[in-house]
Amino acid sequence: MRFGPGFASTFLYYFVTTTIIMTAIALRATGLGLDSGFPQQFGLLIGLLGGMAGGYFNRTTTFSVSSASPTKLLKLLETILADMGYEVSEESERFDDDIALYQRSGLRSFFSGNVFVQIEKRQITVAARSISLKRIQAALEDSN
Repeated sequence: MRFGPGFASTFLYYFVTTTIIMTAIALRATGLGLDSGFPQQFGLLIGLLGGMAGGYFNRTTTFSVSSASPTKLLKLLETILADMGYEVSEESERFDDDIALYQRSGLRSFFSGNVFVQIEKRQITVAARSISLKRIQAALEDSN
């Protein structure tokens, strides 16, 4: 199951965006022109840092959990997601029957990303942003 961007595309997005913004800020703050080279170098350096941080924390990752009782595991996972503010979305219908889409409501949905849950016979696979997935995994481990 692959949903959302991996490290490379997430890095590229954050790198380009941060580089452009920081170059513009450096141009404005220093009063130097583009021909001096400093604003571009500063923008590239901060863009690299921003790209690495964005790629690490916001890339989409997956993990799978096997269980003899996947329905019990799914109920536990739904409780954890509810505690984190996620609820099943109506858009889940556009996916297969074995994939559920969880989203946060309101403004929180713009900053947190989606959680995809694929249910198979003896396994549940979860795909989400790396930072969210780490919290979900930790909560699952704490409950066992």
